[in-house]
Amino acid sequence: MARIALLGTGLLGAAIGRRLLEQGHSLKVWNRTPEKCQALLEAGGQAI
Repeated sequence: MARIALLGTGLLGAAIGRRLLEQGHSLKVWNRTPEKCQALLEAGGQAI
C-alpha cells in the first residue's frame, strides 16, 4: 500500500486518516496540537 503523510488532524483530517489506516496504508501524521494526533497514533499511525 501507499506511504502517506497527513498534515492536520482536525475533524476532516482525522476522518481521512482513519479511512486510510482501515485500507491498510502506512500513515504518518502531524498536527500543531500534538494531542489531536493521539487517536490516529493509537490506530496505527506514526508521528512525524
